[in-house]
Amino acid sequence: VTIQYPSILTAVKQSAFTASRLRKMDYNYIFMIGTLESARGRGLATTYVQRCQETARKHNKPVWLETGSEKARRIYMRLGFTEAMNVRMGEGSVTEEGWGTSKGQEAEGNDASGVRLWGLVWWPEYHMEKEEHKQRVEEEKLGERRWRYW
Repeated sequence: VTIQYPSILTAVKQSAFTASRLRKMDYNYIFMIGTLESARGRGLATTYVQRCQETARKHNKPVWLETGSEKARRIYMRLGFTEAMNVRMGEGSVTEEGWGTSKGQEAEGNDASGVRLWGLVWWPEYHMEKEEHKQRVEEEKLGERRWRYW
């Protein structure tokens, strides 16, 4: 799964952003959020993400993040993120949690479902529906092609 991650992550980001935005890293990136089990349910992660959104709005930049947790995905969707893409990594070799067997070998059969990864993006201008998001990406790509060949 570790070897697949960079190439899969690139493909997921390409589904959300134009090549120009990716090259310039013209987006904010929430790399990791973790909450101690004893502090969960207090809205700490929500508050942090909302502050990131406020900063992004001031600079008119989208916010990007990935998650492998369905619970976290639901929180981010509630905060206005849209799903750019979801993929499954390590199918046939690791469990949903990313583990092989207890003996250090690859997982097999139904246990080897792989790890789910969601790429999520929040746009400061407005919250787009999935089809509007796809249309925007295509329009930006078309604009880049025109610029490149102009």
